[in-house]
Amino acid sequence: MKLIKSLKPDLFVNRVSDIKISKLLEWKIEGLILDVDNTLLPTKSKKLSNDIKLWVSEASKKFKIIILSNNSERKILRAARQLNLSYIPWTLKPLNIYYEIALLRLGLSAEKVCAIGDQIFTDILGGKLSGMRAIYVKPINEKEDSSWTKFVRIFERRLLKRWKIKI
Repeated sequence: MKLIKSLKPDLFVNRVSDIKISKLLEWKIEGLILDVDNTLLPTKSKKLSNDIKLWVSEASKKFKIIILSNNSERKILRAARQLNLSYIPWTLKPLNIYYEIALLRLGLSAEKVCAIGDQIFTDILGGKLSGMRAIYVKPINEKEDSSWTKFVRIFERRLLKRWKIKI
């Protein structure tokens, strides 16, 4: 039961740009940990949408932000360069050691940080196990997911249904 609680995000949204900065401020958040693939841009895309660029630009005025990704540096740079964000590649999420490194780089404690991503068993679980708030973002394009991610999404859909979440 405790594991299920660790998996449940604090908020569910369709897109990163749907996250209300006022909500993050209400939670007393000072830093954000963002995922890249299917959170900020589709897995096979190099171009960020304007709404994501605008949201990150506005968010960076209020919060310290870092990208945390299981991907290679080359793949992360597709978003990091456009958004002028620092990043940590090859993180093996949900292992919390990488969340701890991100917290050190942000200079913040876990309760002041929110993890944002499209995968419950990596982004959300890692953030929650590290003591952070977490926001689940509906994947931008599941068709581009790896075979492993497609398999894991079967279990994610079961949890979303259990939580009565329709995004």
